[in-house]
Amino acid sequence: RKSLHEQGLILFDNLDFLETLKPDDYDPKNGAQYPNSNYGRQLMQTAMLIKQGVGLETATLDFGGWDTHSNQGGAQTGGYQARRLQEFASGIKALYSDLGGLMNDVVILTMTEFGRTARENGSGGTDHGNAAAWFAIGHPINGGIFGAWPGLNPENLYRGRYLSHTLDFRDIFAEIIGLHLNNPNLETVFPDYSCKPIGLL
Repeated sequence: RKSLHEQGLILFDNLDFLETLKPDDYDPKNGAQYPNSNYGRQLMQTAMLIKQGVGLETATLDFGGWDTHSNQGGAQTGGYQARRLQEFASGIKALYSDLGGLMNDVVILTMTEFGRTARENGSGGTDHGNAAAWFAIGHPINGGIFGAWPGLNPENLYRGRYLSHTLDFRDIFAEIIGLHLNNPNLETVFPDYSCKPIGLL
């Protein structure tokens, strides 16, 4: 009971501290320019918390708008998909630049709820898929491509239209949780699953 009370006091102290932060007055460092969007503000506020040293261990940010069932577009300037990717990339670049040397102890992991189909539908878009690309960024990360490319030939596609998985998402999380956050209790985090090393860190 005492421990719960102490944690409650710490929580209220942290909430009081967060109310003193003023994002509108924040000055990003190293020429970082965050996107003028909710996504950009989330990234900027995360940088603020990391710099304040409040003990932040994990932060979850949301950047929606990827459910492109129609008019997805390609890499051409002005295409919907291209605009989303540009905002996504510029935001990550801004956070990385803004944190500077603090990136020595920060890992950025991007993931998606679901991938997209390997071929276009009749509306110029893609439908809900299976596998998807993840990105891991930060000095603790071993650079490279992890997982095997399954191929786009019809015989390699899952159910004839989906990119096949070659990595289990739990193995990605397990390396970050175990090696970066130093949590050895992976069997508690991922019950009934034996995590496999992939060399990410």
